Amino acid sequence: MLTTNSSLLDGINRHILTVAPALNAIRDCEVAVCTANAPGGLNKALEAVGVKTYSLGASHGHDLKIFRKFHKVMKDFRPDIVHSHVMALYERMLLSTMFRKVKHVSTIHGIPDKVEHKTTRMKLEQLFNRIFSIKHSAICYISEGVRDVMSSYHDNQTLTPVTYNPIRLSEKLAPCNELHNLLNIDKSTPVIGTSCRIANQKDPEQFTKVMSMILKNNPNVHAVVIGDGDKNIIDRCKSIVSEYDVHRRFHWLGFREDAPKLVAGMDCFIMTSIWEGLPTTLLECMASDTPFAFLRGNGGLKDIERLNEKEGPFCIIGDRENLNDFAGNISLMINDKESGKKYANNARGIAAKYFSIEKISNDLHNLYTQILETHE
Repeated sequence: MLTTNSSLLDGINRHILTVAPALNAIRDCEVAVCTANAPGGLNKALEAVGVKTYSLGASHGHDLKIFRKFHKVMKDFRPDIVHSHVMALYERMLLSTMFRKVKHVSTIHGIPDKVEHKTTRMKLEQLFNRIFSIKHSAICYISEGVRDVMSSYHDNQTLTPVTYNPIRLSEKLAPCNELHNLLNIDKSTPVIGTSCRIANQKDPEQFTKVMSMILKNNPNVHAVVIGDGDKNIIDRCKSIVSEYDVHRRFHWLGFREDAPKLVAGMDCFIMTSIWEGLPTTLLECMASDTPFAFLRGNGGLKDIERLNEKEGPFCIIGDRENLNDFAGNISLMINDKESGKKYANNARGIAAKYFSIEKISNDLHNLYTQILETHE
């Protein structure tokens, strides 16, 4: 499996960390994970559970050292299948020339942002991608919503399965008071919040407005934002909090390595992303019995919405055009503990049915087997 960076803040890498050991445990399957950048949290966590890792030590995807080091990795491990989640350009060059006989699978995790102006570098990358094209045995999509948007990426001859992000339900986090202790508030105080990279895709001004509305109408509630990002966006969000005059109960915690544990202590997790491939954080909420709410969006958010209609309700869904109703429904839930428990219990059942590590790893193993048997 190929990825670029080695940070566990990256949802793609958390996906790899979950699925690679499960595949590695299957009798006839051996997995290695190769990061283009220097080793980090992903490498350490994988090696701790017996998954072999390589790191190319590149500072970026165009680092010349990738050629020699990746060539050595391919010769050393000799994979039957290369499964790329994120691929450096120089890895692509080698795979499309010297290792063309190796079967290739790619997972598309998201929807590229629309670019109004293409830089010279972007044009060159697109040109190289066409020149050094790779014949795929399968293109996996992280959700049906992403597949619908990105259907032009594949042709009718290519396998295009949907393989969801998996979640380990055995990793259910026990209720704890760490979040409340951090905020220095009583453990009975309701806390809402979010955890994300603060960027335009997450529509942070919207989650700031929603949480500020809830705080304004519920004087006993506190809000937290876990994560860092664009300083200009954060400054605009803080201005919104000041306009609602709720800054004393609105906490910016910055980047936290213990974010999943803190999310487990929330009474409601709020997501306002414009799109998500398949939101890992919402799956983590399902596993930790944390109620969640999100605004309608593209990609994997459509999958969660569809499942909510079919199997739910297990979460609160709102419209961007009507934040008042969205905030009001969240307020009703956090003031009714039984309602929150019902949502959380339903969500955990859906996670077991559709997103379990056993199901996803078996789906991938079957896909790999089909590819190898078809090309024997």
